[in-house]
Amino acid sequence: MMRLASLSLCGALASLLTPQLGAQQLVTNGTFSSSTSGWTQGGTGCNKGVRTKQVVNAVNSAAYCVRPGGTVFNPPHPPATLCQNVALVEGVCYQLDLYAALFVGTTNAQGGQLSVKIGTRTVATYTGWDRSVNPGTYRTHLSADFQWTGTTGNYALCLLMGRSKYTCNSNTPEMCIDNVSLVPAPPNILTNGDFSSSSLSPWTGSGPGGSPGVRTIDATGCGPDRAFCVRPGGNTFNPPHPPYVLRQSVPMVNGVLYQFDADVALFTASGNSQGGTVGLRIGGTLLSTFTRWNGSVLANRTERDHMTVLFRWAGTTATHAVDVELRRDKYVHSSVTPTLCVDNLRLRCVPPDIGMTSLSGERRVNTALKFGVRGTANGAFAVFISAGELNNPFPIPPFAGRLQLAFPFVFQVAGVLNGSGNGSFPFSAPPFAAGMPIAFQAINVRGNKLTFGNSLRVCFY
Repeated sequence: MMRLASLSLCGALASLLTPQLGAQQLVTNGTFSSSTSGWTQGGTGCNKGVRTKQVVNAVNSAAYCVRPGGTVFNPPHPPATLCQNVALVEGVCYQLDLYAALFVGTTNAQGGQLSVKIGTRTVATYTGWDRSVNPGTYRTHLSADFQWTGTTGNYALCLLMGRSKYTCNSNTPEMCIDNVSLVPAPPNILTNGDFSSSSLSPWTGSGPGGSPGVRTIDATGCGPDRAFCVRPGGNTFNPPHPPYVLRQSVPMVNGVLYQFDADVALFTASGNSQGGTVGLRIGGTLLSTFTRWNGSVLANRTERDHMTVLFRWAGTTATHAVDVELRRDKYVHSSVTPTLCVDNLRLRCVPPDIGMTSLSGERRVNTALKFGVRGTANGAFAVFISAGELNNPFPIPPFAGRLQLAFPFVFQVAGVLNGSGNGSFPFSAPPFAAGMPIAFQAINVRGNKLTFGNSLRVCFY
């Protein structure tokens, strides 16, 4: 029954693929080029409406403006509101952006407050003008990254422009909003994780190691492409030697579940007492270390594997450094040191009911491998496979998460997770799959609720 249901589901998803591809920007008329079309005004405030103002970089454009405050003195006064409905999907991470400006003609005891609510949840707040303000123009860029934990559905996105202490009049500072945007977070929070730009930027690299840099090499089994490689080890013998560190700073959200993936490979010309390790450190906290080659390695070998780290971020909601550490702590590097490479570095937000797939070990054709699936305890799961992934994954309500597989995709296997939410299934790639990328995506099933997990793309050889 599970197999039949999964095959039917596959057909239904395929039929929905085409019309959804472009659905990314969730806010209608966020630039107010069509006046207030798509928006509903409410609350208090004076002189509301769309007019030409210099909100973004002192350039004239349409913006929504209000002189905030109560119409009758009875503090605290409620804010002016500007709302529209947006469709949100459970488990998906979103990025909110808007620009605001405060135009002050005369000194005023309170400029105002600005916040953004979706449903009953406040996702962003700016209080820099909630004080006495002097004549002038004040501008700010308000942004927030958040994961939607409510159910899939339509919710009111409301801009709240308040001045709680006073009533509004012609001398009240004028608050204006422009370029309101709400989009799903990108499939990869990291930039240039596949090093396809043939350069390291925006990554930075530092630490000991031989010949570090981006090069063309087959680190995945899909054929030569760009990857970052180094011969790890100390510059002078003083163990334990520090790692060579690739660093990039990205926004992280407290309490959100993330998944980090990387293709890793080791190339040896001669035997060595230590191959090397790959570590993931974010905000100074070491989250995981890949240790398969931490011991002795044989000569003339090319070995490939995949590193997956699932973690809930316990740090602050802020921008943090993501460090990928390539380490060989026992020895110095030389011309015969194994070359350690990483490619396809990805960091993604994960739905709470994740139906994730993971894999470790050599991905050779005709080899019995085991994929891991993690999700809700005792929940059912189904796995689909495809020859690729979508550049812009999209939601299909009422599913949580987003479809990430490119069409066509086919049903592979179904099963039930154990009491800890773990499961696995065997997979053996046929000979014709050598050199081909294959993407896997699991769907977690709990009662009537279905959740798309993150996809996993690997090559076989």
